Amino acid sequence: FDSIVMNLKATNSKEVLKKISEHTSRLIGTPKNVLFADLYKQEQESSSGIGGGVAIAHKRLPRLTKPFIVFAKLDKAVEFHAVDSDPVDLVCLVLSPEFEGPKHLSRLSKVSRHFGDQNFCTNLRAAQDDDDVRMVLKELNSRRMAA
Repeated sequence: FDSIVMNLKATNSKEVLKKISEHTSRLIGTPKNVLFADLYKQEQESSSGIGGGVAIAHKRLPRLTKPFIVFAKLDKAVEFHAVDSDPVDLVCLVLSPEFEGPKHLSRLSKVSRHFGDQNFCTNLRAAQDDDDVRMVLKELNSRRMAA
């Protein structure tokens, strides 16, 4: 993850996307209202809730020069209209440069596989701070290298 937001406080999916957009816009230089509008419109068309308490929002952006991934752990789960109807407490935002069509889909697929791993999600939920999240990622990379 390029950025980690711990204990994000929100009461619904719209507020989650708004707060993540505000956080991310400062880091990538995209206006927060533009990022939020795009993410919210996409969310209304198709939920980013993939099940298991996880939502993965994604977008290709014209001015982005390299991929950027944000992870947010919510302080409490919120409704995201997920495929399994479970509320979401882990949110990932995958941003790619606009010119990276197939690479964006590959990146999104990889992130989805990781969040489909129940141990990975359990460890993220147990994480107390950014360092704990980085350790979870380090363990994931170690397991992948050993396989």
